[in-house]
Amino acid sequence: MLKPKKKISKKEIKQDKLVTRFMQVETWTLDNQKLLTYVGLGVAAVILIVFVWSDRLSTMESEGASRLGAILPVYNNGDMQQAIDGVPARGTFGLRSIVEEYGSTDAGNLAKLLLSNALLSQDKPEEALGYLEDIDPPSRLMESAVLSARGVALEKLGEHEDAARFFERAVSTDPTNPLSSERLVQAAANFAKSGERDRAGDVLKTLKKQYPQSAAAREVERYMAEFAS
Repeated sequence: MLKPKKKISKKEIKQDKLVTRFMQVETWTLDNQKLLTYVGLGVAAVILIVFVWSDRLSTMESEGASRLGAILPVYNNGDMQQAIDGVPARGTFGLRSIVEEYGSTDAGNLAKLLLSNALLSQDKPEEALGYLEDIDPPSRLMESAVLSARGVALEKLGEHEDAARFFERAVSTDPTNPLSSERLVQAAANFAKSGERDRAGDVLKTLKKQYPQSAAAREVERYMAEFAS
């Protein structure tokens, strides 16, 4: 007998819409070289969604969302130190202060993710991990981003096998994410660096099978040769 589908609440729908748009600017870096952004509708749209969403939540949640919306343009412009510290001259709070005051809210969790990514861009993986481990993701999309960011942090710390497993978990958590194929490449690269070249090959085969139309899939043979050496 088919079980009735769980009804999605209006609050969950609003949260998912916010997270979906927000995660289009989820990270500036997935490794030491590439800057991967998914801005789609642009920061203005993200800020608008933050404010519309926050109108329906508690005062604390609304304040956190408003402050987060105000600092997003700074983050998106790539000024990570200012995004972390804020812009006192304009009365704009930074990600660190938002996390400190509103860390228990959904807006605070989003701020933790942005803060951790900003710290990763400054080569501060240990500090970033502390924030990442404290996030309570409201959706699979954000959970996948958190797992991927933890993979980046562990890779920077030289813990390649653990990094690879976090990239794999990120993909299995949200397999339709547009970053999935790139995350599998990172998983394979880290398995190779840890000496598990056979495992790296298996991951690349999975990539080619599950994401045959991706740009990464077209480079599988090159990756195979690179990671085997």
